[in-house]
Amino acid sequence: MKDLIYKLLAILLPMMFEALRKLLTNEKFVYYGDKVLDLCERGIQKTATELDDMILLPLIAIIREAARIPDLPDEEPVVEE
Repeated sequence: MKDLIYKLLAILLPMMFEALRKLLTNEKFVYYGDKVLDLCERGIQKTATELDDMILLPLIAIIREAARIPDLPDEEPVVEE
């Protein structure tokens, strides 16, 4: 079942992300996509269960690969003096 889900995602996600890429510039798509996926990863890692880590984190990696969204380094907050 897990393999079937991965195969379906591998087909559907690129099509969905290509449609989004047409609406946004590539830089904005990558920037905001990374922010959303980072938020998801942090939320998953904060949960007490490990089952979601084993299932959802690999799915996020598949989404990143399919959408060509690298895991960008987190930006340091700007501190004004």
